Amino acid sequence: MTDRQAALGFSLISGIGPVTLLRLKKYFSSFSDAYNAPESQLRDAGLLEKYIQLLKEYRSKIFIDEYEELLSRKKVWYLSQSDPEYPDGFFALTDPPICIFGKGDKNILSKIPKVGIVGTRKMSTYGRIVTEKFAMNLGMSGCCIISGLAIGVDVTAHEASLATSGRTIAVLGNGVDICFPRMNEKIYQSILEHDGAIISEYPLGTVPSKGSFPARNRLIAALSDCLLVTEGQKKSGSLITAEKALSLHKKVFAVPGQVTSSLSEGPFFLLTQGAILALSPDDILKNLGKLPVDQEQKIVSADEKEVITLLSQEAFSTDELIHRLKKSYSDISILLSEMEMKGLIVKNPHGKFTIKNA
Repeated sequence: MTDRQAALGFSLISGIGPVTLLRLKKYFSSFSDAYNAPESQLRDAGLLEKYIQLLKEYRSKIFIDEYEELLSRKKVWYLSQSDPEYPDGFFALTDPPICIFGKGDKNILSKIPKVGIVGTRKMSTYGRIVTEKFAMNLGMSGCCIISGLAIGVDVTAHEASLATSGRTIAVLGNGVDICFPRMNEKIYQSILEHDGAIISEYPLGTVPSKGSFPARNRLIAALSDCLLVTEGQKKSGSLITAEKALSLHKKVFAVPGQVTSSLSEGPFFLLTQGAILALSPDDILKNLGKLPVDQEQKIVSADEKEVITLLSQEAFSTDELIHRLKKSYSDISILLSEMEMKGLIVKNPHGKFTIKNA
């Protein structure tokens, strides 16, 4: 059994949380050694008796190879903490998932800027307009929108991103083979059809529970490069997500609303707690080091968009861009010269290109 398979085995055990499992891994130096340890060694490691018996029970009835085959049949992948694609942001959590399960394109978990958009399930007309505006503009500018596929702000953010051919990730509080709520089945399928991803830390067949949604919210906060709250009450799941993001030192943006509306309480409260005022999508794009939409519209070729996507992450030299884009020196030189003349990019004192005004 590999360490990756052992991590999968632990993820299938309902009742032992990530904190306990990470403590076991630290004691035994690997998940595989911990998973196969005899009862006496598990006691020496400080594992409670009820967990020892739970592990013993699961080991007798779970066959990892068979479960991996089941995942494959259902077109579900999984990532353990040892996999290179496992999102770095999760390691900032005190309880990072031992494994995450997913459908769709797992590469978007780490390769493009990600903005979490959350808010109320019972949004107003104003909330819908604001959520659509931000999600569409951010999607057009190359950002991946992350939300929780719930009714209200969540599903609106997913839909608006897809409407502009943007990419989006849904983080679920249940197994990825279950669409919850069922009314969002169409958008669930659309996410997969448009190179998005649906992820969860819960095994196949897991139904949502009261505690799974706050747990889901911490993953949205950790996976996002920054978080936007468009509308919500002071005591709501979106505020839990925002507070978790702030604790992870992520930038949180809040859209102000009518002072007479209870759905504006959340954003206004966040603004007093260190959130950044967001009056337009450009406020977020500038903080991400990306072009505002009006500048992005100057880009006319796929090659220019590819360069902008790369430079939104970090500065690159000509040689580095040649290597990344796998193009000839002359093609890249011409491309960069044209982009400089358009005012899209500039060369910094270190000889590397960056997005202008980023």
